[in-house]
Amino acid sequence: MNTIKNTIYTEAIFSKDEKHRYLLKKTWDEKKPACTVITMYPHLDGVLSLDLTTVLILNQLANSERYGAVYLVNLFSNIKSPENLSP
Repeated sequence: MNTIKNTIYTEAIFSKDEKHRYLLKKTWDEKKPACTVITMYPHLDGVLSLDLTTVLILNQLANSERYGAVYLVNLFSNIKSPENLSP
């Protein structure tokens, strides 16, 4: 039997009020280059749970074996949640 283990490190940069996320970085192989992906809005959490877009991006990049990290940045930093949308 062969056991394979891997860890994905996650780093996120938020505004002080946590209504904006500026960067979500996921690293699984520090020896390989990172890829930057630009999306529209950040996911509500994104640190512990993943939305479908992030999962698809991670799967594509990890399966390519070319990249070891992804930087997810957004055109708009506002985290779309009911609390953030209220005036």
